[in-house]
Amino acid sequence: MFAIMIEDINEHIKKQIQPELDPKEVLLVEFREFADVFSKEVSDTLPEHREEYDHKIELEAGAELPRTQPLRRMSPDELKVVKKYIKEHLEKRFIEPSTALFASPILLVQKP
Repeated sequence: MFAIMIEDINEHIKKQIQPELDPKEVLLVEFREFADVFSKEVSDTLPEHREEYDHKIELEAGAELPRTQPLRRMSPDELKVVKKYIKEHLEKRFIEPSTALFASPILLVQKP
């Protein structure tokens, strides 16, 4: 038999939720001048567009396109994570909907 109390759940949740840290507090002294690189606000935006870094894949005439594969099996939790990731990155405009005939699979790796 197993019993759990709301206090136990709340305590477990508290341990998992980490407060947002000021990068200057956790960075080594020699890196503190670069603390703005670790800013949450800055990381939620893309740098200005620079045409010299645009990338385009030119397909050779008559080249065989990769075969399509079905979506890999994912648990409901994994699907939620992927959906959340895609939604957030679409909103930030880090990614955009594709009209390509093929795509790359998604591989999820759990954080340590």
